[in-house]
Amino acid sequence: MNRIRRWFQPELPSSPAALESTAAWRDPLLNAALAAAAVLGLPAAIAASLAVLPTGPVYRLALFGGAYLIVLGLALTRRLRAGLRGGAAVAVIFVLAVDAMVATGLPGSGRVLLVAFCALGVVLFGARGAIVTLLLSLAATAAVAFGMTTGTIPFNPSVMPSTRLSSWLSSGAVFLLTAFLVALPVGLLEGVLRATLRRIGDLAAEAEAVRANLERLVAERARAAERRALQLQTTAEIARIAVQSPDPAPLMIQAVDLIRDRFGFYHASVFTLDETGAWAVLSASTGEAGRALLSRGHRLAVGSASIVGWVTGNRLPRVSNDVTRDPFHFKNPLLPETKSELGLPMIVGGRLIGVLDVQSTELNAFAEEDVRALEAIAGELAIAIDNARLVRQTEDELSRAEGLVRGRARESWGRFARAGVPTMLRVGAEDGEFREASVTLARQAMESGRPAIADDGREVAVPVLVRGEAMATIAARRPPEAEPWKRDDLDLIEATAAQVGLALESARQYAEEQRRVAELEVVNRVSQAVSQLLRLDSLYRVVYAQMSQVLPRTDLAIGLYDPATDQIAYPFLAVDGDVGDRPLEPLGNDLAAYVLRTRQPLTLTEDLEGQAAALGIDVPQPAPLSWMGAPLLAGENLIGILVMQDRRAERRFTDDDAALLATIASQVATAIQNHRLIEETQRTARRERLIHEITSRMRRAPDMRTILDTTTREIARALNAARASVRLGEAPAAPRPLGGPPQDTP
Repeated sequence: MNRIRRWFQPELPSSPAALESTAAWRDPLLNAALAAAAVLGLPAAIAASLAVLPTGPVYRLALFGGAYLIVLGLALTRRLRAGLRGGAAVAVIFVLAVDAMVATGLPGSGRVLLVAFCALGVVLFGARGAIVTLLLSLAATAAVAFGMTTGTIPFNPSVMPSTRLSSWLSSGAVFLLTAFLVALPVGLLEGVLRATLRRIGDLAAEAEAVRANLERLVAERARAAERRALQLQTTAEIARIAVQSPDPAPLMIQAVDLIRDRFGFYHASVFTLDETGAWAVLSASTGEAGRALLSRGHRLAVGSASIVGWVTGNRLPRVSNDVTRDPFHFKNPLLPETKSELGLPMIVGGRLIGVLDVQSTELNAFAEEDVRALEAIAGELAIAIDNARLVRQTEDELSRAEGLVRGRARESWGRFARAGVPTMLRVGAEDGEFREASVTLARQAMESGRPAIADDGREVAVPVLVRGEAMATIAARRPPEAEPWKRDDLDLIEATAAQVGLALESARQYAEEQRRVAELEVVNRVSQAVSQLLRLDSLYRVVYAQMSQVLPRTDLAIGLYDPATDQIAYPFLAVDGDVGDRPLEPLGNDLAAYVLRTRQPLTLTEDLEGQAAALGIDVPQPAPLSWMGAPLLAGENLIGILVMQDRRAERRFTDDDAALLATIASQVATAIQNHRLIEETQRTARRERLIHEITSRMRRAPDMRTILDTTTREIARALNAARASVRLGEAPAAPRPLGGPPQDTP
């Protein structure tokens, strides 16, 4: 059934070019007509055979059967040429039409078959087929008419009562008119159909072109969207890696690999500026060429004749879609296939970080969307590299700050421990027994910062942590007959150690605050003493008293330096509470001399003799264990030195103590300078007053002798001299005793 259904379904052409061909639509019509004839022809042949069988000639039966078999064969054998099949079908109709006219004459079905013969000729073969079939139809009609008229062809009177020529002529005229009326519309219909098919073909061609163009546009848009999505995905991955990786080195390596793999470029690399800002150093690169360049430390000068140099010098992107025409392209022998190159600056906050360089083996490889996507990636890399730099700086600053805090904490704990707090408290054990059993575990706990447990599990030492530093330990031991420490017991000791650490830190901070207050009080009282213009010996005692409050059980000395004679004297020297002085003596090569010559403070709190020897300083014996000194400077004037020392303990002084000593030294230097200026002003005033008095008395003298006598007497009194004389001319006069009678003066 499907095959029969396909016979009746015309196979119309699908391509626009085929629609313009007449054969393209004639073949489906021929196939449909033959299929219909094959189906309907069998009952028609049987009916005609039955009608002929009683009285008609036997040859007609063979004719009907043969005609049907021919039609059936033409319908089934579609591989034959269409012209051959159509000609055979038209011939079968023509033979049947002639047979019908011979058998039935004009009234029979012969004329109908001839009309069908002409119509099928027009449809299958066009105008030429119409002419040929029409001529054949006329010739057949004329021949049959001639034969019947002349009696050559017998006829049945019951079927055709008359064979007159007028009947044949009228029938022929009607046939011609009918054939013409059939052939003409069919011919016109063929022309219209051909024009319609040509128009349909043109429209189909236009539709095909539009469809192909739309498919091309859709494909291009799809590729562009896919590439854009890939670019966004790459940018997002680089941003994610930048967030997760604080180190920029692996980030740059992954970034260039992603750019090369996702975008399909030939080579990608990242250059970063060095510390001098004069060189762009290769930091990440792809492929074997990249590894070779990295191994030899490849770099390009900023502003050099290269894409990277131009970008770093101008801080602008540069796209070179044909490197052979770009004078700034650097021909790298390791990258010989480069035809296009793109350089993008990596800038953060107006500061150039480096350059992203991408190369391709194709001309015009970098479209506008590629440049925008790579600019976004370059921005992400710049931000990540700058963030990594800031993180490193922050970590360095934090580490330095933590080191300072820990150092200060250790110094404060050292002072706190030296301030009279016992270094070990023992409960429930003899002193010697406890020390021997605990010191090893305590040392382990202090060094590791974690609890230390003895092999038998009955002795434990837990560190007391303050700001992450082990400042103390809690050691506990059970007797031999007791069970070892359990986990719950250790947790309790650790919790206690944490609370002890908090309490000790609070106590240390409180002691530190009290120390700060004491230091400020010292500075304030010394400032008051300086402002009150006390005598220097009183000022020295105030300084000693105040410094002893902050640093008890220490020695203090104040030395005054004479640069003219390079000598030093100690008007104030306090040793073990005894106050004295030391007369003027030459400046040697001791610690005080080092401070005076360098004009810089000096603090030695550990291995004093070794450190002094390294500085080339002679240390007196017995040497102090801790020593610090600060020069007394008033502007550029070196006045002397302020010294403190401890002869009993090392690490006695801290940086804060040295800073306090320098502050007090500055105030003492100012006070001594002010005192000297006051004394100098007073001496000048006394001298001016004496000069004025002497001048006034000389002016009241009546003669020369009186003037000379008055002058010698006043000068001797002013200078507290035992004898004075005035000499005029070259002959020396004999001196006279002070207060004696005047002598003649030559």
